[in-house]
Amino acid sequence: MATGDVVVVGTGPVGLAASIALAQGDLTVRIIGARADANTDTRTAALFPSSIAFLKHLGAFEGVSASSVPLKGIRIIDDTGRLLRAPEVTFEARELGLDAFGYNVPNGWLTASLEAIVAAHPRIERIDGVVAAVACQPSAASVRLDDGRVIETPIVIGADGHRSVC
Repeated sequence: MATGDVVVVGTGPVGLAASIALAQGDLTVRIIGARADANTDTRTAALFPSSIAFLKHLGAFEGVSASSVPLKGIRIIDDTGRLLRAPEVTFEARELGLDAFGYNVPNGWLTASLEAIVAAHPRIERIDGVVAAVACQPSAASVRLDDGRVIETPIVIGADGHRSVC
């Protein structure tokens, strides 16, 4: 049975970023999940200034800045299908004296940038596996992997999506 300060369940951008931030705070982190193929994820994320600042603090934004596109405008469309709909509205960053509201970042690039930091960080252990169950007690939690391994930890962070086992 292994122990550690924090277990992060989920290896997408949120789980990876959380792991890095916790490890930078001198915690021992185990991050559990399948490795994503960054080349097959064609989705993007609209990230605003606080998220960009967070990624810069982690050292991850440099790996995605060249592939990111500034968000110079935001268009809101009422797609409710109702007979009477709200009018379409476009907000432009320049109206507020900004170059951009944020950046549209490719998820594959973001994941690859975060994975590189995780791989190099001495306080993060990357575990390829699937979490089968999480049992919480008042003083600790047990994280059981589908191969039978159990990790005892005082803190579990669920970053494994909308069907979270956590």
